[in-house]
Amino acid sequence: MKHIIKTQVLELTIDQQLDAFDIQHRMSMLYYNELLPALEKIFNAISDGDNDIIIDKLELDLGVLAEKSFTDRDSIRQLISSIEEQLQSAASSKTAQQSSAHVIRRARPISIFRQWIYYMQHGYLPWNATPPDKKWLEQILETVATDYNISEELRQQIRHNAVIAERIALQHDEIFLLHLTEVLTAKKQQQLIAYVNEIAAIIKVAAIPSTQSFAGITEIQLRRRIWKTVLSTISTQAAAVVSTEAIATHIIESIFTPKEAAQLLQSKTVTAKLPLSLPLVSQLAKLPEAKKEAGKQTPSPAPKQEPPAASVPQQKATSNPPSDPLQTGIQINITHNDQPAAANKTISNTDTPALAEQITEEGIFVQHAGIVLLAPFIKPFFNNIGLLNNGKFTDENSTLKAISLLHYLATGRSSSEEYELVIPKLLCGIPLSACIDNHIELNDQETSEAEELLTEAIAQWEILKKTSNAGLRETFLQRPGKLFTRNDRPHLQVEAGPIDMLLDYLPWNISIIKLPWMKEYLQVEWR
Repeated sequence: MKHIIKTQVLELTIDQQLDAFDIQHRMSMLYYNELLPALEKIFNAISDGDNDIIIDKLELDLGVLAEKSFTDRDSIRQLISSIEEQLQSAASSKTAQQSSAHVIRRARPISIFRQWIYYMQHGYLPWNATPPDKKWLEQILETVATDYNISEELRQQIRHNAVIAERIALQHDEIFLLHLTEVLTAKKQQQLIAYVNEIAAIIKVAAIPSTQSFAGITEIQLRRRIWKTVLSTISTQAAAVVSTEAIATHIIESIFTPKEAAQLLQSKTVTAKLPLSLPLVSQLAKLPEAKKEAGKQTPSPAPKQEPPAASVPQQKATSNPPSDPLQTGIQINITHNDQPAAANKTISNTDTPALAEQITEEGIFVQHAGIVLLAPFIKPFFNNIGLLNNGKFTDENSTLKAISLLHYLATGRSSSEEYELVIPKLLCGIPLSACIDNHIELNDQETSEAEELLTEAIAQWEILKKTSNAGLRETFLQRPGKLFTRNDRPHLQVEAGPIDMLLDYLPWNISIIKLPWMKEYLQVEWR
């Protein structure tokens, strides 16, 4: 089982005559060598596998500890026994209502849905999310299908937050989107993909005003736009059951006017592509233009609103933020006994809010934070492959390409999930929660240039000697990290590793990062 503790604070009050630093070191060793393994066993015993137990805050009183408690086996066993007793008591439903601990028991599928909807809202995973696996999406569909309140919540989220509909369409394949549509409409939609194919084909071949807004986008981008309209359509219907024909009709009427529909019917090239949609286009062509315009309901959702508070579990802020929250996950506060303890947007950076405003109070836990190691090479790299003009990205596609290339540098993979792209977004100067299309194809020249960049970085970092590109990725670039704010300034803390002493030989500085298109500095804490 996987257990996550966001922050641990150990507070000790000691006699003034004792060496505080020595006690701190010994307590840290006791925690890692004895208490942490014991906690895992205790959590395993408390957990039943079917539910998540969420404890917002828990204070354990370990009483008075003698110096021998750090090394004496009997004392350590007594200490662990005390911790186990208090944890068992706090986690029990009967005691939880009586204690100061806020305890929630939530079915595992519900927790997975909460993590997924948070991802759809923000573009990254919540701090307590486990890495998604192949069964993740299956569990989400099953939860939406079997829990009426969850399905209604999702419908409301799609209706009131345009970003969610867009991100669901962009980040999932058509099979998932079809199944989700079937779940939300409580009806089989066997021909829906065929309708989407036909509507996409019409848009590609029809030379009429309504299709001009789709010019220049790829086939997959076009289909994702149509699926976004599907999701928006079914979320705004009063009835739970919506037929495939009704969905297709709404999409067609939201794109074409009756006059344009009549023009489509005059083209044999177009009508040949419409074995299913031809009757729907014919029906639209018969509508009076004025009547159709008056009754037209666009599939665009209402303006974005804040999601309901219940949709995302919130964690209370700790009054004592850890000095090294990612590397150790533990904070040890020591005071002497005469002292008190211390208490959806276009991909553009023109309107990007300050990073500190984008980072949540609990911070953002990110993947591939080590990519900041390559900061000095990024601008020349983007210049070489033609993504920049006067130090700025030439267009939106160049920005998306740059994000994908940074991900490739870190992983060697062309494909990505959006939750993996927080640091690439940051380094490209776009909002962290911006909904982006991550289905960007990289050609051989671009990936070859990326590999050469890694080779050059290794060559300049001489102590790495014959390290391979894959070795650089695995040992440094793919490190997890945490974005957080300190004094209203953004910081990135990179998880420590066993060979971080090699960073002392790095011939360039990575403590402060600011690429030309970034609006502000990012301070990096690594070693």
